Amino acid sequence: MGRKVPFDIRRNTEDSLDKSEGTPSYRFYGERRTVSLFREKIQAGMLKLIALWFLFWILSVGALAFVTFLLYGSLMIVTLLYLIFGIALTAVLTRTLRKRRKFLRKLNKLCRANRFRLQVKRTFFASFRWTGKNTDFVLDTGRHVYDVSFLTIRKYRSSLYFENKEEIKQVIKPLNNKFTTIFEPPIRAKLFPTEFPPVYALDGKIKHKVVLVNPVCQEMYCKDRDGNMSATGSGAELFGYTVYTGSGFLETIKRNELL
Repeated sequence: MGRKVPFDIRRNTEDSLDKSEGTPSYRFYGERRTVSLFREKIQAGMLKLIALWFLFWILSVGALAFVTFLLYGSLMIVTLLYLIFGIALTAVLTRTLRKRRKFLRKLNKLCRANRFRLQVKRTFFASFRWTGKNTDFVLDTGRHVYDVSFLTIRKYRSSLYFENKEEIKQVIKPLNNKFTTIFEPPIRAKLFPTEFPPVYALDGKIKHKVVLVNPVCQEMYCKDRDGNMSATGSGAELFGYTVYTGSGFLETIKRNELL
């Protein structure tokens, strides 16, 4: 038997404390690792300093915004109201321009995709003025030729009446609210003369005279055989021309080319 070696518990404990005094030990995958409590305290302190720094700037911005509101709150509110009013007014005033540009973008895209020939006769802004004679653009799809005149409707709450071949009548409706009921404002009407030249076939192609309502109105009416006014819409053939809305015209082009 081997010789017994006396085991001094106090000495071994002191040796262990000398090597890792104040530091807990952890075992990772069979390896012994010592972590310093002093280093952990430094890291925790740095994280607290960073958190306090961000909190300081958040509170500073909030306090500055609060003070600014107390000093200039009324001015800021008035400015905000003016900004909202200006945006709303701009949207209303530019509605006609935006609708026309949106239609022209779709038309140009359709022409490029199918290699249609588009010939513009009048400028963008000139097309908003109705003459009853001028053509705004001519579209040649190969099988069909469309001679198009824009009819600009600036008020959506209006109706178009196709009563005869000499003119188109637009009736603008007042807003439906208590004030109009009390004051009974007069109903306004506008006449668009129609003096289109006759349309003839060209090189064996089918030619169409088109009145393009853009932006669109709320309702359309035409006189039937009995002389009564009846509701109509995009695609109606009246007095030698065809009435279309913007979307209806584009869909008709696609459909005619697929036939």
